[in-house]
Amino acid sequence: MDPTTTTNLVIPTPQSSSLSYQPSPNNNNNNSHILEITLISAQDLAPVSKSLRTYALTWINPNRKRSTKVDNEGHNSPTWNDKFSFKVNEEFLYSENSAVHVEIYTVSWFRDVLVGTINVQLNNLISPCVNFQNSSNGKRFVALQIRRPSGNPQGILNMGVAIIESSMRSMPLICKEIMDPTSLDYRDILDKKMSENYQEVVDDDKQRELNEKVQLWRSMSLGYSEVNNDEFPIKGGSICNGSMVNGSELCSDVGPSASIVAAEIAAKRYQQLLPTVQPEQQQEVETKKSKEMEDGESSLILEDLTAEEAYVKGLLSSNREKLRKETIATQTQAINGGHVRRNSDGGGLFSCFGNAYEEMFGSDCCCWDSFTDYNYDEIEPQSFTLPSPIPQWPQGKGFAQGKICLGEIEAVQITKFKKIWSCTPLFGKSKSVSFYKPDEIPQGFSIVGHYCQPDSVKNITGYVLAVKDLKPKKSLQDLTSKLPALAKPVNYTLVYNANALYKEVGYIWLPNAPVGYKAMGFVATAEPNEPNLDEVKCVRADLTESCETCEVVFSANSFFAKRQFQVWKTRPCKRGMLCRGVSVGTFFCSTSFTKGDDLTVACLKNLDSSLQAMPILEQVHALIKHYGPTVYFHPDEIYLPSSVPWFFSNGALLFKDGKDNGITIDAKGSNLPAGGRNDGKYWLDLPNKDVENRQTVKCGKIETAELYVHVKPAEGGTCTDIAMWIFCPFNGPATLKVGLINLSLNKVGEHICDWEHYTLRISNFSGELCSVYFSEHSGGEWVDARDLEFIEGNKSVVYASRNGHASFPHPGCYLQGNTKLGIGARNDCAKSKYYVDSSSKYRIIAAEYLGEGTVVEPPWLQYMREWGPTIEYKSGYEVDEILKHLPSFFRFSVETLVELFPTELYGEAGPTGPKEKNNWFGDERW
Repeated sequence: MDPTTTTNLVIPTPQSSSLSYQPSPNNNNNNSHILEITLISAQDLAPVSKSLRTYALTWINPNRKRSTKVDNEGHNSPTWNDKFSFKVNEEFLYSENSAVHVEIYTVSWFRDVLVGTINVQLNNLISPCVNFQNSSNGKRFVALQIRRPSGNPQGILNMGVAIIESSMRSMPLICKEIMDPTSLDYRDILDKKMSENYQEVVDDDKQRELNEKVQLWRSMSLGYSEVNNDEFPIKGGSICNGSMVNGSELCSDVGPSASIVAAEIAAKRYQQLLPTVQPEQQQEVETKKSKEMEDGESSLILEDLTAEEAYVKGLLSSNREKLRKETIATQTQAINGGHVRRNSDGGGLFSCFGNAYEEMFGSDCCCWDSFTDYNYDEIEPQSFTLPSPIPQWPQGKGFAQGKICLGEIEAVQITKFKKIWSCTPLFGKSKSVSFYKPDEIPQGFSIVGHYCQPDSVKNITGYVLAVKDLKPKKSLQDLTSKLPALAKPVNYTLVYNANALYKEVGYIWLPNAPVGYKAMGFVATAEPNEPNLDEVKCVRADLTESCETCEVVFSANSFFAKRQFQVWKTRPCKRGMLCRGVSVGTFFCSTSFTKGDDLTVACLKNLDSSLQAMPILEQVHALIKHYGPTVYFHPDEIYLPSSVPWFFSNGALLFKDGKDNGITIDAKGSNLPAGGRNDGKYWLDLPNKDVENRQTVKCGKIETAELYVHVKPAEGGTCTDIAMWIFCPFNGPATLKVGLINLSLNKVGEHICDWEHYTLRISNFSGELCSVYFSEHSGGEWVDARDLEFIEGNKSVVYASRNGHASFPHPGCYLQGNTKLGIGARNDCAKSKYYVDSSSKYRIIAAEYLGEGTVVEPPWLQYMREWGPTIEYKSGYEVDEILKHLPSFFRFSVETLVELFPTELYGEAGPTGPKEKNNWFGDERW
């Protein structure tokens, strides 16, 4: 078969030989069906650039556009083989205004360029004359004429279409739900396990399916008529409905449809068009055509192939492509003097010719409003799940019960979402974000806002709280004295609407809370209409805390934007084990926000002083045994950890200001000065008389090492922080990295005793590990559970850096200093035979919320002074030595180079113990 021949393929079924449908007598318009659109390939596209890299958008609802992959090799004859499924009802299928739309773009550095468009009425693809149940397995492959923006015909699109009942599958979907509008290639259509030589078949049934004959024939017009609908008034000019017909009614007053022209040009017989068939002759034509097909004598049959033969001839692709979930541009605006493609607010529905008139004369076309009442399924994001199931925790109070009492309100955590729209800059698809509406809300609960997350994150890792008023109904007198905990917003303020600089149109609204209440989050919509007042609830002001922005989720850094649109995550302003602010999981956005401004949203406050959701001691032990990470030290590590009692028992000394000689410390640290503050009057040191013993103590004893655990409330008692501290008797010297040069220092960076930690954050709603904080010298970072390295069940890995013992989530080299210049101290991490399993080697040293006496704190924990002497290095000498080894382009002045390195390298004060650090009672440093 000639590769440029445009064909119309149909896989016949025993019941029917054409893809035609009519409602059964017992059906109603609410019955749902699956409309499957397959964008196979295109031919002879307009060469708008030297090298075309094309993709196609298809939709039946402008708010649910789907994109193929980008073809980087086909130039003006690309191949995509991407399939999309849309859930529709029969009312949509039989509407004369229902249409399938396709736009083809080529990728460009400035903006993607429109190559051509196709708009075809659905009733031109599927004629309503056979019952759905008799054609559930029918498929049709058609050729459609592509129209340039100027209106001129240029190129042909090969497309497949099928309709099945929502309860059935038209083809194997490889464990994907039939409702998913995902992209699948033709290996999925026939057999997901077909090999590259197309010989392997799973079983006999699939072999028989594979060998069914695929009939190919030309697209031809069987009739013309006029359409004039009051619901879709014609707005002037000629209208040609449809692009391809095969036994369906075609409407045109300007001549043959685009698909007829395409098919006839391909067959080189454009002048030999069939005569017009009136609507009353439609059934007769269908019957005649079906009989011809059954007899195998139709002149329209070009070739009789099995699906396997079609694969070999290249008519069907065998390359499996990744599922593409991105939603791409709905509107594109020329920045410098170009035209604008607009959505209509109602008007005539243009087909291939009609779209050309829109571009040439600027008329509005395509009535999007007619589709808003139909239900189109969307790929919903999946929540992240840990590698192993969460066990049944020991019985306790309210831990991991799914609900948490915050005083007058009760909260639940929502982790299921439905996507609303995406915000994608034209010049940065990798920076796009999506807005989601919480789903599966328990009865009686209300959400307080919507959720936002970068599209680069594959799974939903966040949450949104839903709340319920716990107070029973009160008398009128009581209500006048105290307002209810929750209330509807008065109305909404439009905060932002995406314009042509983004690839989807969407809107973000701020609920306007009644007097005495505060909004908790924003609401996103895909439509310009103001959200329903029942969409979210506002919370009484005394039940809230102020919040602040933290991590930037999205920033529209575009010089084309009139106002810079940004989206942030939020957190309570006051955080720590004694604070009661509760994050609700929503986002904050603004086009004019300045750091320090008060936010228009708030977070919740936990007024339940009992903290019923915190785990009891038995549950804490179960959590550590289930989630406790393994701490790996570098293979070249010399200065390993030890237990505190081992350090004391092997010659550690306590020094006092003004005294030359130190005193020995008992194993429990009972003779250490307790309480007070770090006044510089006391410090610890290694044994100084026995050099050999001093070196032994510096190297530690990893066999004795254990993790010292501090358990405390977080997020107002809705989370539990398990801080795990590790002790090393000595911190080794630093290694500097200057470009590609590594320089090991002799003394700089050394100090006696080193306390480092990491923190597990557990959700008190579910008992699930949310994130881990990795302490990195003077700061650190929270890492979501999805980005952790797990080695056994739900136990993750913590890497301690060589000499410095800072904690990191993955192996590698982490630079502490100026990362842009590549100058700073190295933190090298790797696995080795040196490790400590914190799930078994740990000791709980504090859990204040459990009450006095539940956990006995060791005496050494009360020592608030320095665990080592202050050391001042003559760093100038070592820096001079560094300069001698640097290339000329790296030879800064001594002062400049010193400023680039971490300040800890030049003077090391003795570190303080865990309880003296500000993150013991406060939040982590992030």
